[in-house]
Amino acid sequence: MQKLAKARSYKEYVNLPKKDRTQFGFWYLVPEMLSPEDWDAVEVHFKIEYPIQYRLREFIDSVCIQMYRFKHWWHENVVCRIKPKNRWAAKLIPHTWIDKPELIEVFLFECVVHYVEIEVKRYDHIDWEDEYMAEIWQRIQKCYTYITVDLPAIKKQQERLWKIAYPPCVGERLMTFPDQKAAQNKCIELDETIETTTKKILKEIVDLKDYLWT
Repeated sequence: MQKLAKARSYKEYVNLPKKDRTQFGFWYLVPEMLSPEDWDAVEVHFKIEYPIQYRLREFIDSVCIQMYRFKHWWHENVVCRIKPKNRWAAKLIPHTWIDKPELIEVFLFECVVHYVEIEVKRYDHIDWEDEYMAEIWQRIQKCYTYITVDLPAIKKQQERLWKIAYPPCVGERLMTFPDQKAAQNKCIELDETIETTTKKILKEIVDLKDYLWT
């Protein structure tokens, strides 16, 4: 950490003994705290008293800033392309066409699943035992349970009913079942249940978005 001169104004700084505002007798120390006006005055002082050193230090600072910017650019545009940080999200988008409503549902649902199954276990800085956060966790768990348990179960039930409601053709004659109409009505009912509940869960995920961070 860079050593600082113990001065909080331009006047204090210039009145310090030379040994208190320099290091090794020649390397000037920057004041620990200054107002913008005083800093302008101190900078002029550096330019006059230490012209070569001032330009050298400004050059080094500029190089360090450019190196940081290049490092950031390299990380964002090269490293993260080779090894994406959100690879799990990229895998969700199919290569075939998918409409935006379905894509939004798939992505938001997977955000919750990834958060609960991966991120919460990896990071433990959130105090879920706190009364407020415990309530938030219950809401997240409710979404997670619907996505991973309830919705698959409803779809599985719907799939079984679909085979009864809309049986395959045998030759040129459609197979008929006594409970075919009831199965069709039940499929429509389950469709409505999925649509209504899924919208509620999607809205809940949006409400919880500020808590899905690590």
